[in-house]
Amino acid sequence: MSRATSRASFFTAMSPTSRNSLETQGSSNGAKPHHPLHRRPSPYDLTHPYLKSHPNLELHPEFAVDGDVIILCREDENVVGFRVRSSVLRASSGVFVQELNSARFADTRTIVSRDAVTDMHAVLRFLHLGSSDHAGPTISPTLRDYTAILAFVSLYDAPPALRSLLRWHVEGCAAELVAEVGAEPNDKEVIAIVRLAHRLRAEALWKEILDKSAENMSAGWRVLHDPWTLEEDDIEHLEFRLWSLLILLSRVKGTVGTTLDQLTLHYPNAKQVNVVGKNGQKLDIVHTLV
Repeated sequence: MSRATSRASFFTAMSPTSRNSLETQGSSNGAKPHHPLHRRPSPYDLTHPYLKSHPNLELHPEFAVDGDVIILCREDENVVGFRVRSSVLRASSGVFVQELNSARFADTRTIVSRDAVTDMHAVLRFLHLGSSDHAGPTISPTLRDYTAILAFVSLYDAPPALRSLLRWHVEGCAAELVAEVGAEPNDKEVIAIVRLAHRLRAEALWKEILDKSAENMSAGWRVLHDPWTLEEDDIEHLEFRLWSLLILLSRVKGTVGTTLDQLTLHYPNAKQVNVVGKNGQKLDIVHTLV
């Protein structure tokens, strides 16, 4: 889910067939013809005209049975649908609430997403896992999954509880996420996991990142040892405040004569992060984030 995607355009309810055009198609005696759109479609009815008109539509196997809303994503020439409960969507995003309350949605019972099927799948698995309304399948702890979920909770008016829940999940599988990146990642993989740790204020993930980078001076892990080597595009993607934090870590490491695994990060509040030494080192450097 790209940060460049506006909140308003992330989820767009499918425009319904014009009621005016339907009402003018009367019979010879002037009676208004019956049309499925003149009644509210059953939440569990897949015979809706829009759905029937898409022969390439396929419901995702994990989201094919239970729900009164279908979210549609395009994958090449096919359309993948996710059947979900509106109660889960309303509880998870103000953007969803706006779309579910729209007149357009009332006619189509569908919401169209411009995002990748894999990203939408990750988000919906997370939302169902975090909802008492539907247990759902267990989310898989992959870096791409969590990056997509973070984009959702950051950009689409999600309640603070969802961000806290996401942080809890990421902290719980921090070692697995770093192991997924591996010993010889590329720069973009390291940037992705560093951004995830920083945006969530995930101190346990930072610990795993710093420990791993201390063991690896090659490949993408060199970003933490020498952030000056990053290209301009990578710095922009990393964001300047986070890049400046990596520079601070590198300078502290060089000045104190320690390794990155002897440092840790602590977020006392939303406006600052402290670089703290381990093993009794007298080190507490405050880095402002605003």
